[in-house]
Amino acid sequence: MLNFLRRIRQLRLRNLLLVFLMTYGCLSLVISALTNVRQNGQLVETLEQISLTHRVEALSRQLGGEVSSGQQLLQQLADTLLSIPSSGVSSGVRDRWVDEYLRTFAEKNQLLRYVRVALVEQGREFGPSALPAEVEEVMSEAISDAVLQGSGGTRFVLLAETKQPAVVITEVGSLRGAQQAGVVLTALVPLDFPPEGQTMTFLVDSEGAVLWAEDPDPAYLEALGESTLIADFVNHPSVFVSEYWQEIGDLRQRVIAQVSPIARLGWGVVVQQPKSTAFGVARQVVNSTLVSALLMLVLALVFAVGASQVVSSPIQRLAERSSEIAAGNFGGRVPPGGLSRELVNLADSFNVMSGHVEKSVERLRRAAEENHELFLGSIRAILAAVEAKEPYTRGHSERVAAFSQAIARHLESDAEFQEQVWVAGLLHDVGKIGIDDRILKKGNALTEEEFEEIKRHPIIGEEIMASIDRLSYSLPAIRWHHEKWNGRGYPDGLRREAIPLMARIVSVADSFDAMTTQRVYQEAMSPQEAVSWIRKQNGIAFDARVVEAFLKAYLKEEVKAVDSSPIVAAPEEPIALAVGDSVYT
Repeated sequence: MLNFLRRIRQLRLRNLLLVFLMTYGCLSLVISALTNVRQNGQLVETLEQISLTHRVEALSRQLGGEVSSGQQLLQQLADTLLSIPSSGVSSGVRDRWVDEYLRTFAEKNQLLRYVRVALVEQGREFGPSALPAEVEEVMSEAISDAVLQGSGGTRFVLLAETKQPAVVITEVGSLRGAQQAGVVLTALVPLDFPPEGQTMTFLVDSEGAVLWAEDPDPAYLEALGESTLIADFVNHPSVFVSEYWQEIGDLRQRVIAQVSPIARLGWGVVVQQPKSTAFGVARQVVNSTLVSALLMLVLALVFAVGASQVVSSPIQRLAERSSEIAAGNFGGRVPPGGLSRELVNLADSFNVMSGHVEKSVERLRRAAEENHELFLGSIRAILAAVEAKEPYTRGHSERVAAFSQAIARHLESDAEFQEQVWVAGLLHDVGKIGIDDRILKKGNALTEEEFEEIKRHPIIGEEIMASIDRLSYSLPAIRWHHEKWNGRGYPDGLRREAIPLMARIVSVADSFDAMTTQRVYQEAMSPQEAVSWIRKQNGIAFDARVVEAFLKAYLKEEVKAVDSSPIVAAPEEPIALAVGDSVYT
C-alpha cells in the first residue's frame, strides 16, 4: 500500500489532469444537448407564435365575415322593399305586408337583431318599437346620418345587460334614377368572442381607442395604452405579434399580444396573454429535455465531485493558508502531501516561503515602529523648541492634541482622521517659533502692534510645515485654528463651512486649554466656567456640531483641565463672562 501511494505521488499533475479531462469529455455532449434544447425551445416558441397569430387572424375574419354578411342581407332586404310597387296599394296593406315580411326575415336570419326599416319619402318606420336604450340611440343616429349623407355605415355599441359588443349596420336603398335615399335599414350584429383559456381580448378602433375589453379593469386598459402595440396598429393595420412588459399593481410580467384587423371596419382584435402561459408547451419541451440530460449525467457528476474533492484538497489547503497570510497571520503552514510530485513540492516550497515572509514582515514591522517613534520624536522636538520660547504654555500642545482627538472620536470620525487631528493639535502653534521672544515672554497686555505680530504665527507655522509632505494634512489646522464660525477670526476671516473641520476641532480644544491654564496675562478659569463660555460661543465662534462633540467628551472625562476638580455636567444656561479674544490666542 505504501509503495502504491509513493508511485501515485510520483505522477505529474498534467497526467492527473489528463485523466480527469478524459472523464469530463462527456461535457461536450452536455453542451450539445443544451444547445439543442435552446434551439428546439426557440422553434417551438416560433411555432406557437404562428399558431397564436392564425387564431387571432381567424377570429378577425370571423367577425368581419359576420358584419359583411349582415350588410349583404340588409342590402337584399332593401332591394326587396324597393321592388314593391306603391301604386294601387293602400298604405295599410303595405304596412301589414312590410311588418310581416320583416318578422319572417328576422326569423330566417338569426345573424341580424332589431331590424328596422325607415321609408324616407313617407316618413314611416317598421320594425320593433321597444329597443334597448343604447341600441335605440345608436340606430336613430345612424338613420339620421344615412338620410343626410345618402350612404350607410357601421357603428359600435355595447349592450348594457349582457356586456356584449355589437355592430349597428346601416344600409341605404334608392329607387333607380332617384337622387335621395328611398329606404334606410338598420340592424344589430352581435360580436361573439369565444373564450381562449387565459387570454384577454380587446377591440380597438382605427384611432387606437379601446371599444371593448373582456376585462374592463382600468389597470389593464392603462397598461395596454402605455404599450407601443396600439400605436403600431394605428400606423400599420396588419396582423402582427408584439411583446411588452405589463405592470398591474405589484405584478410585473412579460405579455405577448396578437393583433389582427377586421375587414371593412378598420377595427382591430387584440388578444394577449402572459408569455409564460403562451409558451407553456415550449417550456415543457425544454424541461423534458433537461430532465433527460440531467438523469444521464447524475453518475458522471457523482464521480466528478469525488474526484475533484480528492484533487483539490491540497490546493484548497494552500489557498486557506494564503488567505491567512493575506490577513496578516504569517505563521501558518501547509500540511505536506498530495497526489502528485508537483503538489508535494509546492507544499514544501510554500512552507519555506511562508517562513521567509514571516521573518521579513517582522523586520518591516520593527522598522515601521522605529520610524514612527522617530517621527513622533521629531514632532516633539519641534514642540520643545516652541515651548522653550513660551515656557508658561508647557504641555499645551500635548493637551490640545489629546482634546482634539477626543472631539473627533465623538464626531464618529474614522481612526485615520483621529490620528491626523492629534498630530495637527501637536503642531498648531509651531509658527510661534518665528515670533519675537520679547513678545512671547512679555508679562503684561500686548499692544495692538504686538498682537498683530502674534496673529502671524498661523501663517508662519503653515510656511514651516508646508515643506513636509507627510504632514500636509495638518496645514489647515495650523493656519486656520483661530478662525471663527461668524467670520471674525484670523488670519483669513473664513466663515462657517469654509473653515476646515480639523481647524474647527482644534479651535475648541485650544480655547478650552488656554482658558483653564494659568498664564502671565490671565488667571485660569475653572473647567465649568470654560465650558459655559464655550457653550455661549456655540454658533458664534465655534461650530455647533463640534461643540456638541466637545461636551460629550467633557462629560466622559476625556477632556480635563490641568488642575481640575472632579468633572460635573455643564449648566444648561451659560455663565455670563467677560472673556476676550486674547484669552485663547
